[in-house]
Amino acid sequence: MTPSAGPSAGPSPSAQDPARASETAQWLCYVGLLPFIGATATLALGGEAWHDTALQALIGYGAVILGFLGAVHWGLALREQPLDHRRHYFGWGVLPALAGWLALMIPPRTGLGLLFAGYALQYAADRHATVQDALPLWYERLRLKLSQVVLLSLAIAWVLA
Repeated sequence: MTPSAGPSAGPSPSAQDPARASETAQWLCYVGLLPFIGATATLALGGEAWHDTALQALIGYGAVILGFLGAVHWGLALREQPLDHRRHYFGWGVLPALAGWLALMIPPRTGLGLLFAGYALQYAADRHATVQDALPLWYERLRLKLSQVVLLSLAIAWVLA
C-alpha cells in the first residue's frame, strides 16, 4: 500500500476522465495564451506607436511556442525503442522550430501566414498522434481549444499587419 498525501488525495481529474486535462495543465496553457491575446489586442487598439512592437512580440512568441509544440513530438520519438520506429516524430519535432525561425526573418505579414499554417499543421500532427495513441486524449482536446485562440489571434494580426 502506498501512503496517502492527505485526506483529499486521489486520482487526478485526467486519471478519472482521460479527455480532461488537469487543472494545473489547463491553467498554465491558458496563461500561455496571454501574449497572443495581448499582442493582438495591442495591434488592434494600441495605435501606430505600438504597431511594430506588438507585431514583433506576436511573431517572436508565436515562433517560440511553435517550436515548443514540435518538441512534444521529439519526446514521443524518444519513448520508442528502437528509436527509428517512430522517426517521423523526430522530423515533426524539428519542422515547427524551423518554420518559427523562418517566420522571424521574413516580412511580418508573410511570417504571420507561415505561423498560421504551422499552428494548423501542428494541431493536425497532435491529432494524428492522439489517434495513434501516442498522446493522451486530454492533450488533443486542450490543444484544440488553444489552437483556436492562437489561429484567431494570428488571423486578426495578419489583417492588421
